[in-house]
Amino acid sequence: MNKRTFTFTVLVMLFSSVLLAQDSQNNYDPLGLAENLEFELNFSSGYSSNLLGDVTRTDDRNYTSSVSIWYNPYPALEIGIEDEYTYYENTFRLSSNLSKFSFGFVPTRETSPWTIYLSGGLNQLRYQRSTMSFDNDSYDMLAAIGWQVADQLSFRTGYGFNANTYIRSEVSDLLKYSTFMGGNWSFLGSNTIDLELGYSITAFSFVPDTIVIIDTLYRDLTVDDYFTDGYLLAFYLSPRFSRSIGPKTGISLEFNYQSFSNEDHSVIIISEFEHISPFAGVSEGKSIELDLKTYQFSNMIVTTGVGYWYKKYLRLLDGPFERTRVDLAERRVDELSRWYLSLELPVAIGHSDLLKSFWKIDYTNNISNFDQFKYYKWAFSTGITYRF
Repeated sequence: MNKRTFTFTVLVMLFSSVLLAQDSQNNYDPLGLAENLEFELNFSSGYSSNLLGDVTRTDDRNYTSSVSIWYNPYPALEIGIEDEYTYYENTFRLSSNLSKFSFGFVPTRETSPWTIYLSGGLNQLRYQRSTMSFDNDSYDMLAAIGWQVADQLSFRTGYGFNANTYIRSEVSDLLKYSTFMGGNWSFLGSNTIDLELGYSITAFSFVPDTIVIIDTLYRDLTVDDYFTDGYLLAFYLSPRFSRSIGPKTGISLEFNYQSFSNEDHSVIIISEFEHISPFAGVSEGKSIELDLKTYQFSNMIVTTGVGYWYKKYLRLLDGPFERTRVDLAERRVDELSRWYLSLELPVAIGHSDLLKSFWKIDYTNNISNFDQFKYYKWAFSTGITYRF
């Protein structure tokens, strides 16, 4: 834990201890902090047999500590602040500090058939000096409206905005606008179908395939000088089915499909740390996930699931870039399968405090037409959360 995070954690614990020790009926509390403020302390550790998700098979342990604060000045508004530090034992250059600010606002009454929802957030992610080129700020905004047609039927529509600004690399910035609509229908008791479709426009920088060669050896240029700005258009469809199996078990099945409409002439650069690059999650394709959650085992929550993803990325080009032909760029195609098992043990402490421990095991196997992304890995994590 770095000095900044440690100091912040101590201050929050001291402040919260004093606050909880006070009797709110005997102390002046105009903001209602004693009733409307919640804290969460979290510590977890994990191990991955393939941290980077490639053929290097870099294994490492990590430790994460975080402090979160939620404040409800009145019922329609929630404000959240969180500070999180993650430390990697051997791959120290991936250690990072993440600071978050978020809010959610629902101005409509609970009895109204219409629901308006507004939310937003700011995340600041900072890495160590050797990987600070990945330092970024992200901004999120969402405005949505829902209509409860009947007890078992509702519709929704909304608009979202997301910006990822890489403070040391303008060509890595991503700016995304999206709109969506969907509905939720419950039938025959515990069966529920949810359907959502949407469309997005992402502004990004790429190397156009009209460029023949990236040449930084004989010309006074860098790779960034070959980038141009453009837009990536995508459509997605996501149906989901869920139902309960008895009083303490639920199952869900979700399918996702996303398709680009203008990706043919876009080329991007493979990063040294591809799994944290700006384009790590930019792909089209389809996926299916099956999850089961049960409360059958004496106060323990057990969740398990399997999934399959078929993902096509943009055309990728690898360095070095002294003289590199752009027409050698190829679309990366992955087939990823995953299984996980999660155990949670929440314990109520006093009137409203909650202490929760968890254990999780995760297996991933990835097949790719790029040799460096053919891998499998096991990941284990455990942690404890105290909310008060």
